[in-house]
Amino acid sequence: MRSDRETVGKSAVVAPVVGLASAILIAFGQASDATLELIKGALGWPVLAINSLADLAGQGWLFQAAHDWLLGPALPLTAGMVAAAKAGVVLCTPRNCPLVDRIWPSAPDVLDPRLEINGARRSDAFAPDTPYVGREDELRHLMAFAGKRAGIRPVFMSLWGREGVGKTRIGLEWLKTLRSQGWDVGLLDVSASAADIRRAKFRRHTAVLIDEPSRREDLWQVLFALMSQEQRIRVLLTDQSRITVPRGLSDELRDKLSDCYHGHLRLRRMPDEEMLVLAPDLDLDAAKDADGRPLYALLGKNAAREISRRVATRLDHAQTERDQRALFLGALIGPVAHEKRSTVADTEVPITRLEKLFEGEDRNVLKKTLPAIVPDVFADELVWQFAEERTDADLMSLVREAIPINATGFERRLASLWRRGNQQGRRKEIRHKMQLDFDRLFPNRHSELKAKAEDLLQQLNSAIISTHELNADSVDDFEDTLEEVRQLVEARSFDSNLQGVGVQAEATAMRLFITTGQFDLFSEATDRLFGLLPGLSENVEAARAVGAAFFDVCVYYAKEQDPEGFERWAAHLKALCSQWEMDETIQEMFAAIIHVASGLLGRMGRFEESERWIALLKPLQEAFPDSGVIQHVETVITQDNVGYYGFAQRFDDAERWADRLMQKVEDCGCEACQSNAAVGAVNALQAYGAVEDFAGVERWGEVLWKIHGDAKDKTRFDTSVIGATAYALSAYAAEERFTDLERWVSKLESSVDVQDGSPSAQRLYVSVVREVAKAYGNAKRFDDLARWAERLLPFTSAVRDDALLPKKVAMALRTVIHEYGVAEQTRAVEFWGDKLMDLSKALPDDTEIAADLAGAVACALYHYGQRQCFDHVESWSRRLEDIRGLYGQNPKVVEEIASAAGRAIDAFGKGGDQYAQQRALWWEALDDIVQQFFYLEEVQDLAAQYGMAYEGISVA
Repeated sequence: MRSDRETVGKSAVVAPVVGLASAILIAFGQASDATLELIKGALGWPVLAINSLADLAGQGWLFQAAHDWLLGPALPLTAGMVAAAKAGVVLCTPRNCPLVDRIWPSAPDVLDPRLEINGARRSDAFAPDTPYVGREDELRHLMAFAGKRAGIRPVFMSLWGREGVGKTRIGLEWLKTLRSQGWDVGLLDVSASAADIRRAKFRRHTAVLIDEPSRREDLWQVLFALMSQEQRIRVLLTDQSRITVPRGLSDELRDKLSDCYHGHLRLRRMPDEEMLVLAPDLDLDAAKDADGRPLYALLGKNAAREISRRVATRLDHAQTERDQRALFLGALIGPVAHEKRSTVADTEVPITRLEKLFEGEDRNVLKKTLPAIVPDVFADELVWQFAEERTDADLMSLVREAIPINATGFERRLASLWRRGNQQGRRKEIRHKMQLDFDRLFPNRHSELKAKAEDLLQQLNSAIISTHELNADSVDDFEDTLEEVRQLVEARSFDSNLQGVGVQAEATAMRLFITTGQFDLFSEATDRLFGLLPGLSENVEAARAVGAAFFDVCVYYAKEQDPEGFERWAAHLKALCSQWEMDETIQEMFAAIIHVASGLLGRMGRFEESERWIALLKPLQEAFPDSGVIQHVETVITQDNVGYYGFAQRFDDAERWADRLMQKVEDCGCEACQSNAAVGAVNALQAYGAVEDFAGVERWGEVLWKIHGDAKDKTRFDTSVIGATAYALSAYAAEERFTDLERWVSKLESSVDVQDGSPSAQRLYVSVVREVAKAYGNAKRFDDLARWAERLLPFTSAVRDDALLPKKVAMALRTVIHEYGVAEQTRAVEFWGDKLMDLSKALPDDTEIAADLAGAVACALYHYGQRQCFDHVESWSRRLEDIRGLYGQNPKVVEEIASAAGRAIDAFGKGGDQYAQQRALWWEALDDIVQQFFYLEEVQDLAAQYGMAYEGISVA
């Protein structure tokens, strides 16, 4: 925004230069008669008039003497003055594009360069000498946006956040910083049109702040004009809502703006400690009420009362009804051009009055535009105080005239009024009537907002589906999308459809935040959800979303082994089920919670409580006899209870639940029930094996083998059979009952295709082989160990598609190497060591296999060191060097590397001076690991064992 004063000022600087040049030319040249005539012509009729007046006064001789002097000896001075005056006039024309701007360019005249306003209150973002507190990361983000990484072309981004959170303030700080670096900066003049921007001259890098752009109906045309410039222009849009390019634009506008869109940044709540720095007189309760919004902190301890007082004072200072109507119009739909405002009756106000009503606004802006009242909280209060003093007829007549002028601004004001929450009496009535009038004029707006909210909800639900892929950026995106939904919901809190979307969004947020451990955000989402629930008694989709959220929270507390927390949230789900007792989906959720409860309490041995929960399943079965989910829950609970009671050594109860399970199989006979029965049999077998009750092991083994034998598709039960075999082998191995062990394995191998079966069956089988090999090693039966180790060979010869199988193989090979090391069988150690090395080379990205390899190296170094086989110690230490080179920076592997380094130190230490150098090298290697990874517990233990000091520097 360029003023006439600036144009005159620049001309006043340039014109004397022209005059001085003219004076020098005359002084050092020769004045001709033509020059004199030119100067006389330039002086023109004023000189003749003065001469005539002097003659009448009898002083003509004096004027003639001065005239002769000026055109004689003082001719250079006269010529310079005349040239300067003429140049000053020429430089100031034409007014809309002065010549002086071509000589001495100004900042674009569409910008208001004022970043501070004298006299502004401390709560105003433009208040001078107000300290800038916090927000360093956000300001760095904005400075990066201004930098070259965003390109040399114009781009724009959206800075958004809750009302009063400090968006304008950080935007102004960004402009101040860039101005100190030589940029042209300013706020976009509210009266600037797209045509004005196209006509403006951008002389250098330019930063533009558009504050509250959602008030402008011409926003996208204005942005397009800015993005069409050739200089590096950075435009920051600060608003309560995220600004994104809408779909309804022309292809040209949409393509251009989408290409220039540089993303968004949400400004979050300011921490209380920073709020107290900004407003040191604020007590903790007031800081809490401010809710991380600096505006409310700066308004003082009772912000609401202060806002009301200021607005009342402003209306009192409006001397006439026209003054107050102009203020109301600015609050309701501002900014608005006077040519449009003039269509509203009785709002014409002289410029001198506007300067008083809108104190701090530039006079040039006020000549063209009726400004907006900012911030929103003051505009809302002004709308209400004005409206409360008018009759419905007068008020709604004014509102109906105002809406067509700036429907975008009016909708924004309505949204802000609804965000003020519950209102009573007249204010509630006013808001409702305004909304009705708006909806009558724009009947499709409801469906548009609902579609937008549902699209955002879909984005939130997609994040829940891919929870395992979440990272910091995607969680931030989730929070931003959630905030958009919340703003839509708050803006139409009367709309039950949008409230339903809001409930589903908060339910989704609860599920995500409890899963990711973000408990503050979880608590906020919970409070919001319970605030929305009362008005949604008929929305089944919302109710189901709430049920899913309650279910996930219950599961979280169950995993945390917190029965009190579980009971608290299960009670919420139970209350929801009581409200929706005929909805099968919600009742099935409660059935699933009964299963979770029985698992939580069963594992804790709290069986009376568990049985109480299980009893709640029967009414559900009676109400929904055809629900496969509820029937399945009963079967799963039954199979699990066999194990829970068995592990608690309450075998009578375990058998009771087992009989119940077998009866269900007999009654139903379906494969699903057989699968559950198989799992129950495995649970029972494991429980009996744990107490070495081999009769129970054999009995339940026979049950399991019978299920397997009777099944049409035996592969469905392979994992159960192999798992049961593993438990049986563990029990028999502990007692060195190898005949029984071999019998079980023989039966397994004759019944199940362990080589080419399912991936899970193969993994379990490898684990079985590992346990048997370990058992024979512990019993010093090394021939049997060799026989069982050979079973691993088919699994090491090729890398399988199953990513988990090689890990199981690596664990087994490590065990075999250890057992052969104990047996002092060098050839076997080397053979299986090579196999494990080959497996690691085939899967170099698998750090778990690398860790097992490093662990096997540690075993080999220990056993060879004990026997002082230094050739082998050296060869295995070289393997360790290779492993360290590949995985030395991976904490998952480095603990095993450190342990192996310790074994190398011990082994070479037994070789005396001959191996002192190798020992020193591994001592240095271990010390390096200790210094770098001192925060790992295993590394700390090794440091203590070898007397190595390390600095406890935080690695956060």
